[in-house]
Amino acid sequence: MSDMLLSYLNKQLHSEYKAMYSYMYYAARENHPRIKSALKKFYDEEQQHAVMLMEFIFRMGGTPELPESIPIEIHDDILPALVLSVAEEESAVQMYKMIRSLMSSDEERSIIDITIAQEQKHHEVLGSILTLAKSELL
Repeated sequence: MSDMLLSYLNKQLHSEYKAMYSYMYYAARENHPRIKSALKKFYDEEQQHAVMLMEFIFRMGGTPELPESIPIEIHDDILPALVLSVAEEESAVQMYKMIRSLMSSDEERSIIDITIAQEQKHHEVLGSILTLAKSELL
């Protein structure tokens, strides 16, 4: 089971890097204060998630698989990026639930519970930002 858990942790680590760089990119481009602020906050939280995942991997005797490059989808308009981010946050929640089910200690599950809550909040806030962005364009 630990090989499966290490695989999931490394897969999620790659997802966190992708989210982190995507949020950083769009925060740098964005002019709307609410959207810019949320993306910067999410960048910081995704970075914390990546560190947490690496710590879990090291504790389990594994080695974090760091990506050589981080492919993010670049859009001229924020709307497609927001739609993609909403879907990716939902996917992150599901992956963390899978990871949680494989954790062996209450302490580890508690850390994952906090991360799940943050990812769910990202999903919720991005959904409301998407609605805001759509209404301002119409």
